[in-house]
Amino acid sequence: MFRQRRSIAPRGAAASATLGAAFLILSSAAGASFSWPQASENDLFGQVLSLLDQGKQVEAESLVRGSARVIAGSLNTVLDEIDRDFDELGRQKARSDLLDKQFDQLDAQLHRYEKLFQLHKKVTGRKEYLRHFEAKRLRIEGARHTTRADLFWDTLDYDQALRAYAQAIQTLRAAIPLARAAGDQKLLASCWNNIGYAEIYSGSPGAGIHSYSRSLKIAERRKDVVYRGLYLLNLGTAYLYIGRPQDSLRYSLQAAELTQRSGRQTWEANALLNVGTAYLALGDQSNARDYLQRAWKKAEEAKDRRSLGRIVYNLALVAARAQDWQEAARWMEQALEWYQQNEEVYSRAEQAVVQHHALSFLRDACLKLNDLEKAERYEVRVAELRSKDPQKQVAYLADPHLNFYKTNREAKKTR
Repeated sequence: MFRQRRSIAPRGAAASATLGAAFLILSSAAGASFSWPQASENDLFGQVLSLLDQGKQVEAESLVRGSARVIAGSLNTVLDEIDRDFDELGRQKARSDLLDKQFDQLDAQLHRYEKLFQLHKKVTGRKEYLRHFEAKRLRIEGARHTTRADLFWDTLDYDQALRAYAQAIQTLRAAIPLARAAGDQKLLASCWNNIGYAEIYSGSPGAGIHSYSRSLKIAERRKDVVYRGLYLLNLGTAYLYIGRPQDSLRYSLQAAELTQRSGRQTWEANALLNVGTAYLALGDQSNARDYLQRAWKKAEEAKDRRSLGRIVYNLALVAARAQDWQEAARWMEQALEWYQQNEEVYSRAEQAVVQHHALSFLRDACLKLNDLEKAERYEVRVAELRSKDPQKQVAYLADPHLNFYKTNREAKKTR
């Protein structure tokens, strides 16, 4: 992993672009396997599923009619497992295109079990199980639209992306009355959280922050420490995204405290990253360095590769603000190498922007250190990067989804 450097006393300021956490729409940390009830675990349940798979509707209906209570218990188990598997999918921390196969697998499971929920409703006349299932299915469908929108955006197909974000919002809104009717407040909060993500990334940050706030209020009413931490984290990220670091700090500090209490290490690492980034944007190098180093340790504990690259990048900026260009260059070289070695967890846009900023930063750092030969090598790499696909490079550098890069123009004037 990364090698920690000595502490740096804050001195002066330097131009920079800060990098914050990502919005979290699913959950956090690694490995997805879908393990809903199987025949070996629940023989009657497995028999009914097998009959439905074979198209033997009458026989399946007869089994359900004779054992409706047992089947209802299995349906409750499936509803719980849907949440667990959806959260597990969210822990993949991979690019949108790499998540698509996992969504295919989850969709296949949902389609298979939907037939059993429909049959139970037909036999018993009870709607609540199917309604609850449909709410969870729509939540997952909305998340998949969002994932595809992110992929379209990353490939510069902005029109398709905006349509997919709109479809995500529409689908998630359709889940809300069903979740409310099922009395599932946790699901209701999750839907508003995912709506907030789609709203922010489709260009409506105010609406997105309002939706995140609705999620937070629900979690507060439920006294849900775990998800209060997540929704506070997302609000902290949102305020960084729109350039309001003081507001971000208010939410991110609370998120760091709650995620530490709940033991969600990846969320805690991201909250600490946001706190450090907010302090950096506010010009408080001492607190920025302290929180970023804490974030770095927590991200290593959590094996959160995505956050680690962002943290190390910002530690380079802290060193530059302190005019310690040798230390800044070391951190930035590590950040550049990390992004190259872990490209599967970063969007193409983020990779391109980080590479551009990092190489430019290293060129300037070498000039500050009077290492003209090395500065020239970085300048050549910057020129090569710009010439490779100039239109795409310009588009990525202007990408509003990377608003957590904030150029400190006032600091730049003082260089």
